[in-house]
Amino acid sequence: MKPIILSLITCFILCMGHTAYSQAGSKQIPASHEITEPDLSTPVKAWQAFLEALKSGDHNRLRDMVTAHGFESMTKHDYSDSNPGPIYQRWYKIFSKLVTAWAKEEPDESIKLTAGPSHKPHIFIFVKTKQGWKMDEW
Repeated sequence: MKPIILSLITCFILCMGHTAYSQAGSKQIPASHEITEPDLSTPVKAWQAFLEALKSGDHNRLRDMVTAHGFESMTKHDYSDSNPGPIYQRWYKIFSKLVTAWAKEEPDESIKLTAGPSHKPHIFIFVKTKQGWKMDEW
């Protein structure tokens, strides 16, 4: 009877290992780690998506939050092409704590965000694109 139990246990272990390997091989991402499309439907939501992209340190994700001109304007601020992730995360730590105020530049086309203290504010311009609102200048 012991050999049968041993065989069943061996079969169970091998089957479980195969199942785990198959699931890992399919590259399924757990629901808690899924990356969703950013909500750029309003300037405020675009700002939140921009902050989340900075927090992630993911260069490609951040590029989706900004226009080409916006990215160029970012590179003028303490930026490193070789390893931008830590810089993005440092910017997140700063920007996420700042008090913000929105002011329209042109109706429904662009909007200015002032973040930080009045003596040294960070000014961001968001513009409406086909994909939604994106940061266009810092």
